[in-house]
Amino acid sequence: MGRETVENIDPQAGTAPEGSLLDTLDTSQYWVRAENTGNTQNGGTFRDLMRDRLAGGPTQPEIINVAQAPVVGDRAIGAESIVNGKLTLQYGEPDFDRKLEANPNYQQLAIQGIPDGVKVKHFVDAKGYFFWLEGSGEMEQIRGGDGTTSQRPRRHYYSIQAKEIQMNNETRDLEATRLKVNEALALDGGFKGFSSFKVNQQVDFQQPGNPNAVGGDAMNYFLRMSKTSSNILDIQAKSLEESVRTSDNPYFKIYLADVYTAQAMKPIIDQVVNGGRYIELNNPYSMKKMEDAISLLKSVDTDSRTGLQRVNRVPPANAVMPLDPYRIYNDPRDPRFSEYYYGFWGGSYDQAKHREVALTFMRNLMKNNAFPRIELP
Repeated sequence: MGRETVENIDPQAGTAPEGSLLDTLDTSQYWVRAENTGNTQNGGTFRDLMRDRLAGGPTQPEIINVAQAPVVGDRAIGAESIVNGKLTLQYGEPDFDRKLEANPNYQQLAIQGIPDGVKVKHFVDAKGYFFWLEGSGEMEQIRGGDGTTSQRPRRHYYSIQAKEIQMNNETRDLEATRLKVNEALALDGGFKGFSSFKVNQQVDFQQPGNPNAVGGDAMNYFLRMSKTSSNILDIQAKSLEESVRTSDNPYFKIYLADVYTAQAMKPIIDQVVNGGRYIELNNPYSMKKMEDAISLLKSVDTDSRTGLQRVNRVPPANAVMPLDPYRIYNDPRDPRFSEYYYGFWGGSYDQAKHREVALTFMRNLMKNNAFPRIELP
């Protein structure tokens, strides 16, 4: 047997807190990606839009003592390590990061020779999705905006096109991991994570480690999300846009729609908090974010109905199926996974539809300057 490694997710690039998202949602072993199902890529126009938008992001600390980025002549370093779409790296090799950066066109990432006790952990920042090797002793020195320096575990940024990571002989799905990373960032960022809508657009705020849900309506859900810092929302938006561009998973679109809505509400909340006398609701920035969020949800509607048609089923009329992003959705013909498949696509369908109704209502309130009559949280 190969040496077992541990994949983890941690907002602070350290030890995962007790009761964290990892403890409650570490189910990526059930994930199977859709392949050869005949599913067309609906919403391609929106993906093209996202591709054109990917730029900028919050300022990053300056990394002082890591290897230089590869020049054009270094591309062979990455290319020669990619075989049939798989990039294979050896733990501790000098060109580890240069190979990751030199050629992003790999679907699988393999790290061989990871010692016992070294854990592979994941998170995201303004630069992109990354992992670090806890227990390896790898550190990097960074310089903050105030000129001071500090150390942190070295971050290894990988291609957004990568679908799987193999750690010695253990394989995990990177798309599932990226979903978990965004959920962890949302939880750590203060808006309690992405939540499931219930009947009449009720939201169920699930708190890891707390069996009691906190009820609230859709309006308050998005308004509370908008209190998250602009930096966190910007990182969420950029990372989810990249995921939408490269994945057919509808839950990335649902999460991105939530973030866009929070961004749309943020200028309104900021004006209220700062005591503004005139609240500009119908501003171009907020309206554009709302329209983009609604477009995303319409695309999920189309994708989900296509998935449900394969099993000739529709969600129940008297309930709202919850978010269910970690179930198998590959093959509806496999009787072992039929309910997983139904839960995956039924959940994305219901959640997108109910969000679309809520967002359309909120957008119309903004157009009609009706928010001042609502008590903002």
